[in-house]
Amino acid sequence: LNAKSQMRLSYNVLNVNYFDATDQNILSNQISGGVSILLAPGTMWENDYTFQYLDFTRNEGVTQYSNEFRTGFQQKLSPRLNAGAGFTISARQYENKKTRFGDGLFSPDDERSAGRYAIDAKLNYKLNLQVVLNIGSVIYWNDSDDLFQDNYDYASYKFFSGFTWQLS
Repeated sequence: LNAKSQMRLSYNVLNVNYFDATDQNILSNQISGGVSILLAPGTMWENDYTFQYLDFTRNEGVTQYSNEFRTGFQQKLSPRLNAGAGFTISARQYENKKTRFGDGLFSPDDERSAGRYAIDAKLNYKLNLQVVLNIGSVIYWNDSDDLFQDNYDYASYKFFSGFTWQLS
């Protein structure tokens, strides 16, 4: 956008089709956008929005859409090392799946939904001009309005590491 801000836009589509009568066929559409703002030399504020629609073509009960917002910071610690952290909030709604009460009976009116919160952290180390190493983690908290056995209320953790290699 200018010397102190960047804009990102992306669109992803995924289709898994088994060409048989199965409820595993899926069509996923996802659109994302974000703005990063340079707050001070070496400090970037990131803001992102993602909308996703998952269409299970033969299983309408799990067809869903979600809205996700993330904000976070990237900090340059040295010429080779930077760190980042962020907070994400998201909401998922099901088109045709009913909420269950504590006794397992389905609500006649309410469509099921779930909220999710996440905290992420990541370190990037520039090994050389072409290779960047990274390591990080994400902690998720899921809160569903489905009350039957509270199966969908949980916390989970993800740890990751990897590298990016720019060939040219």
